[in-house]
Amino acid sequence: MLVLLTSAALAGPAFDDPKEAVRAFVDAADAQDTAKLEKALHPEFRVVAQMPDGVSVLSRETYVGLVGAKKIGGTPRKQAYDAVVRTGDLATVKGTLDSEAAHFDSTWTVVRTDAGWQVVQDATVFEPKK
Repeated sequence: MLVLLTSAALAGPAFDDPKEAVRAFVDAADAQDTAKLEKALHPEFRVVAQMPDGVSVLSRETYVGLVGAKKIGGTPRKQAYDAVVRTGDLATVKGTLDSEAAHFDSTWTVVRTDAGWQVVQDATVFEPKK
């Protein structure tokens, strides 16, 4: 499947920096604000999460639905970003998210579109805290 990432039809905010798009994505999920979440996400967004019981892949629709149903998200997390690597219209942002309940070691893929930078993938290792 060919996906054109710079289409003028893509809706979203004009984030000028890849890290801004990731920060908006995380903040929206933490607040369970699906309207803001959808603006930060590319239409082809997906989550690839290593969970304690295996790897899960979630589509954009599934992920936003889970946040909207308040089944995930809703807990503020401390954000730390270690590296941003840009190559043309593609960037990777490496970082961690921490809350009292869990730790996330994440790599986000962010693409620059006509609408600005948008998160297209969240690859994360989820570690619950006990």
